[in-house]
This record gives sequence, structure tokens and C-alpha cells, in this order.
Amino acid sequence: MPRIAAIDYGKARIGLALSDERAYLASTLAPIRASKKLEETAAEIATALKPHPVSRLVIGLPLHLNGRESLLSIEVRQLATLLEAMLPIPITLWDERLSTAQTERMLKESGFSRKERTTRIDSACAAAILQSFLDCNTQNGYFQKG
Repeated sequence: MPRIAAIDYGKARIGLALSDERAYLASTLAPIRASKKLEETAAEIATALKPHPVSRLVIGLPLHLNGRESLLSIEVRQLATLLEAMLPIPITLWDERLSTAQTERMLKESGFSRKERTTRIDSACAAAILQSFLDCNTQNGYFQKG
């Protein structure tokens, strides 16, 4: 079964994560640097995902706490449109509110230094977004297990 990938978009780095083949567990991939041009960033993401048989891409949507769009969420929607033209797979935007704060706290509680947290946070957030997607869709019977 092809895997599901996720990205946590940021202006400097993009975190990447990938599910296992049964879509139970998310794990991190190496983050990539964001380009100043969104088209180049989309191409970098497509290149990074190319070695993995991916059946869906989940992109974290950074909404404000009240659910309203942020400037970054508008940019994420533009990125999703670019990726839809590059990748022959469904793309899902997934609410990522509080994922960074939760991931930062988890890394801190795990004993990682500030420097280590900085290098791990982006892909750890992508994995948290993906795990949330996997858990929700498994509970709702979206994925057929077996």
C-alpha cells in the first residue's frame, strides 16, 4: 500500500513526514529549505517525495486560533495548488493549529537542547500533522486495514 506524506510549511524550512505502509504511524523525513519563490519550493517538495510511493499528501494549514485564515495559510493554499499540478495524488489541507507548540513542548520534555529542537521541529511538526490525519481517518474508517 502506498504511503501518505505530510508537510509542515515554513518560510525557512519545510518539514516532511511519511507514514508506514499500513498508514498507522508517521515518521519524520529530513526537512528541506524553502525557496523565496513558491514555485521553486513546490518543485523541491515534489523532488523530495519522488523516491517514496505516496498515495496522498497532507499539508498543514496554519489557521489562527479562531479559525480564520492567516497570511501563511493563504500561501499554503497557493502551494497546494502548485503541488496539485505537479503531483498525480490527492492533496488534503489539515488544520495544524497548536501543532508547533505541542511538538516544541514534547521535544523539550524529551530533553532536546534548544539547538536540537530547532533542527528537528519542522519535520516533527509534519509528523504530528500526519499522525493526527492518520488517527482521525483510521477512527472514521477511511482507511481499510488488514
